[in-house]
Amino acid sequence: MCLGAVVEELHGLDPDALSDHEVAELLVSLTQLREAAEAAQLRTMGAFEGRQVHKADGAWTAASWIRERSHLSTNESNSLARHARIIRTRPLLSQALDTLGSGKVRTILRYTTGRTMEAFAEAEAEILQQARQLPVDDLASIMRWWGRRVDQDGREPKSWDDCELDLSKTYEGNYAVNGGLDGLAGAELEAALDGEAEAIYRAGAMGDHRPPIARRRAIALLSLIRRALNPDIADTQAQPTVMVSIDLDDLLKATGHGRLLNTGEHIDAETARRIACDARITRIITGPDGEILDLGRTTRSTPPKFKRALAVRDSHCVFPGCRMPPNKCSPHHILWWDRDLGPTALWNLALLCHHHHHLVHEGGWTMARAPDGTLELRRPDGTLLVLPT
Repeated sequence: MCLGAVVEELHGLDPDALSDHEVAELLVSLTQLREAAEAAQLRTMGAFEGRQVHKADGAWTAASWIRERSHLSTNESNSLARHARIIRTRPLLSQALDTLGSGKVRTILRYTTGRTMEAFAEAEAEILQQARQLPVDDLASIMRWWGRRVDQDGREPKSWDDCELDLSKTYEGNYAVNGGLDGLAGAELEAALDGEAEAIYRAGAMGDHRPPIARRRAIALLSLIRRALNPDIADTQAQPTVMVSIDLDDLLKATGHGRLLNTGEHIDAETARRIACDARITRIITGPDGEILDLGRTTRSTPPKFKRALAVRDSHCVFPGCRMPPNKCSPHHILWWDRDLGPTALWNLALLCHHHHHLVHEGGWTMARAPDGTLELRRPDGTLLVLPT
């Protein structure tokens, strides 16, 4: 069966060349086609997994096989495989793909779990009958209520049936985040992110214009993580571990690069220097063939007592115009600890928020302590930043 001609025709569609009536008809037809295609996709996935075709290509699961050959996320491919597996074993659900449509069938399955599947088997015929008369949104609400009723004991303390989070690395080296949370966890996360984002915005760290909500929440999430892992605030927490391998010569010179041992990705020397600004540094001396010759002791560049003193002295990020509080800042060596052999002394330290810490490393800005103790900041072109009096 070849669908290539259909796909080519769809790619060649130009809705702007159609009349209003034709555009309306086309939209309805494509929506119906999409649902029919999804129903066929579910049945095909069921057959594919049932025959274990994926194993011929060495894939661990059918979901991972289709994920590598499509733009589906891990969550989407796993959901497709799970729903196809259930539909393949339940004739009533398979028939419902034609009578109700894939949208309603997948909505029903979205609110069934391993713990409620037995109860669903008993109520399957009645649920499918009721689904005929309901819009998808109403069906979702009823299925959510049904799931809570048949599982009255509720979720066990360490069970997170409706919560999942997936991190997948993109081709550009960034990370894509996919997943979902139950109602309570989602509400808690939303409140925490929005409250943190508002505090950061009011502190002036987002600029004059409020960023889109998705960006504000991303900034807030990283801020919460960094603060929670700050040993001065949450001393029972472990600091995040990011292992960087870099030659000493590359670390000290303007050019060069290091490597993130966690992912194998290369980073420039400026980024490595910023990470080393306030981290545990372990000296590992290796021979020409990579064998370890000496492992130095691990030390913290900025002791906790210095951080408390900086919080009292600087009060906030020292970059002009920034009022980010100390618990959202990191100590920066004005004379760099590696390049300039600057000491870990209070006169040589200053608080910088994450954004401005980037500016004085990757961004090319420079900072110096004047004889009178004030800080001087210079732009990447060397001009002095002078504030209006």
